[in-house]
Amino acid sequence: PGSSLPSLIETILAKPVSAVNSIPGAILVSVLILVMWCCGVHGMMVFMPLTTPITMAAFAANAELFAAGQAPIFHPIFMTQAIALLGGTGNTLALVILCLKKAKSKQLSVFGKASIVPAIFRISEPVIFGAPIMFNPILGIPWIAFYTINMGIIWCCMNFGIMGKAVIAASSNIPMPFFQYLCTLDWRAVLIFVVMFIVSGLIWYPFIKVYDKKCLDEENNLQAE
Repeated sequence: PGSSLPSLIETILAKPVSAVNSIPGAILVSVLILVMWCCGVHGMMVFMPLTTPITMAAFAANAELFAAGQAPIFHPIFMTQAIALLGGTGNTLALVILCLKKAKSKQLSVFGKASIVPAIFRISEPVIFGAPIMFNPILGIPWIAFYTINMGIIWCCMNFGIMGKAVIAASSNIPMPFFQYLCTLDWRAVLIFVVMFIVSGLIWYPFIKVYDKKCLDEENNLQAE
């Protein structure tokens, strides 16, 4: 009564959409994106129609506040950006560097050399298909686990004023750490980037050792045949 069918549909659809801009909603969506990638589905393409309008609106609101000389506010949807801060989707920069420097198997050593430049520019497809991450439970665990830690770091730093809130929707392929600075216009974001990189390396390292040994054993078996 007193409402049209289109407005009723809009109201119904708005409820789950608005839930994405909450801490539980942002965590759930981002984890689902990573899980889908592990299962061979392009998770970003599935959820971008849902998250992009909310993210762009949050950036626009903060940019307006910043331009007016007022303090930007924290939007939970910004936490989804933590999914790709360090080397593209899944935060794979540390994985690539460790493979480049530490891998004993030819497969991961060559992979590290081929993937380092794209990783710096936050392009993770060479990692997803080359390591690979898809259908790989060994690398799938840190792929998802570090994201949740990364998200917690971003939430704490933005929410408690350790670093500035996001105000600019910078191009996703701007190399690190310039991307982190441009998003917040805060040099402290670069320091947080260094901290997250160190944490990600500690998380990736034991899983890479296990996977590298597996690849090396397979290469030795092939040579023996």
